[in-house]
Amino acid sequence: MKYFSLIFLLLNFLILSFYIDSRPTWNTTSRALHLDALVNKSTSKIDALHHLTGDKAKVHQHYYSEKMPLPVLLAYPFYKFYKQFGFSFNTDQNPIKEAYFFGSLICSILPFLLLLFLTFKKLSEDFHLYKAALLSMLIWYSTFHFNYVGTFFAHILGGCFTVLAFLYLNQKNVFLTGLFLGLSVLCELNQIVVVLVFSTFVLFNNIKSLPIFLLGGLPSLLFLLFYNYYYTSNAFEFLYQHVSQDQFVALEHEFLGLSTINYKAIFAMLYSSAKSIFVFSPLLLLSHKLKGIKNIEVLLLSFVAMVIVISMHRYWWGGNCYGPRHLLTVAMPLLFCLSYKLESFKNLSVFYALALFGLILHGFAKMTTSYSFPSKDENVLMHLEQMLRTQNFIDQSVLTQFLGIKPVYGAVFFACMMASVLLFISLKAFRSGG
Repeated sequence: MKYFSLIFLLLNFLILSFYIDSRPTWNTTSRALHLDALVNKSTSKIDALHHLTGDKAKVHQHYYSEKMPLPVLLAYPFYKFYKQFGFSFNTDQNPIKEAYFFGSLICSILPFLLLLFLTFKKLSEDFHLYKAALLSMLIWYSTFHFNYVGTFFAHILGGCFTVLAFLYLNQKNVFLTGLFLGLSVLCELNQIVVVLVFSTFVLFNNIKSLPIFLLGGLPSLLFLLFYNYYYTSNAFEFLYQHVSQDQFVALEHEFLGLSTINYKAIFAMLYSSAKSIFVFSPLLLLSHKLKGIKNIEVLLLSFVAMVIVISMHRYWWGGNCYGPRHLLTVAMPLLFCLSYKLESFKNLSVFYALALFGLILHGFAKMTTSYSFPSKDENVLMHLEQMLRTQNFIDQSVLTQFLGIKPVYGAVFFACMMASVLLFISLKAFRSGG
């Protein structure tokens, strides 16, 4: 088990780190600029390169990243340590390339790998080692979360903290539940919704535990208040409320861009061909099978609450992104919980069919559109078909970025590598009676 686990982790690390995004997209660039400024200039001001992103705040004539700070702070010591050796692979065309890479590694690749391993470990209790490996890979590679791995978004990290919070809730360690939920908020402000749901759940299930739960979240709250005060001179005023782009100015006069419930947005996030969570995470169609899992209702309520709150947001579709990315954090615990129930399935054929659909869909997306999607209305299948027909493969593979290999060859190598790993584990699972 020990040696296979190490091999399993290594193979998946190679897959997950094959595509690392260093394109100048606003969301990831905002964090990369912040990280680069902290490490290389010992400041959080991004004045020199602020023109690279629109996701920025302007306070007292200086520009800052308006993103929540924890992902950058977690990546900081690793990037700083690396710089002590005098290495650099930044270029004139991309002066913050290293920041993208370290941010992606710490905030998406490693958290996703941790969830994959936790899922594998849980499934190993009910299945043979090889079948547990296969099932865990199918769970996580068949969801659009896979497309946000290798990027400096914060959703994967925030979702990982939410999974850990749920695990500790089930172990009746409400202090660590509160601690990890607090950390998730420092990744994604929307996670306040999840904190409120968990707080209400703890309140009604064991009111004596509520102070301990809140104590766990207190360090994150105090840090956030200090962070706000340091930059905006108001502990309750976020950098997000000082966005400098004209299209975001309305946010200054709204509470974090929220208005009334948008029922069309809810429908789109659940059922549309462009943004449906069930298209982008098809295994969530098996959520009805999660009945009986301890405290599963808190995850289902968190999911429902997040859908409603996101529908109230001015930019509910998340910009030019692949799938309903604002639901990534609340979908992750539900996907993880499948590992509790797969053993009870009389037949795994439906699971395999849904997983195969997701695997093919997101595999092609990984090689072409990655996490970018130009429209909140376009059919995702038609979009990917066009990308493949025109051979519009993305140039973000490590082979392309460092060796200059053509994107199409990088895509072929990636497809062969991933297919080989899955085929090898599938054959092992079959031969072992799985």
